[in-house]
Amino acid sequence: MRFVVLFIAVFLYADNLEISSKFFEYNKTKNMATFKKHVKVIKGRDTILSDELYIYTLPSKKLKQLIAKGHVRFKVFNNNILYRGSSDELIYFPKKQKFVFRGHVHITKQKQQLYGQEVVIDKKNGLANVIGDNNKPLKFILKE
Repeated sequence: MRFVVLFIAVFLYADNLEISSKFFEYNKTKNMATFKKHVKVIKGRDTILSDELYIYTLPSKKLKQLIAKGHVRFKVFNNNILYRGSSDELIYFPKKQKFVFRGHVHITKQKQQLYGQEVVIDKKNGLANVIGDNNKPLKFILKE
C-alpha cells in the first residue's frame, strides 16, 4: 500500500510540519485536513504517532490547531528536556506553543513518571501541569 505523504509548509517558529498517513482528506470549507491510519507527525524535534489526526488551518493556511486521537504516542521537547509518553488524545495550539494531553496520560521526563487524566505542557513559558480526576488521582514517580 502506498502511504499518503503530505508536507505542509507551516512556517511557525521556523519548523515545518511533516505528516504521513495511509488516508488523507481535505475540507476546504472547514479549513480542515483529516489523516487516518498510521499517522506520524514531525515538527522540529517533536514527534506524534496516532490513529487519527485533524489539522485546522487559518484562511492564511497557517496552522491553527492540531488534534491527534487514538493510541497517541509522543516525544516532545521543552527547554531541551524530553517528554515521552502516551495518551488518548493530544491537542496542540501552535500560537500558544501549548500541548494538552487527555485521557490515560503517561509521561516520562528524565527519571520522573507522570500519570494523570490531563497534562498541559506550555513550551512558551516552560511550564507543565498534571491533573487527576475524582476517581483516579494523579500519580508521580521519581526514580533515584
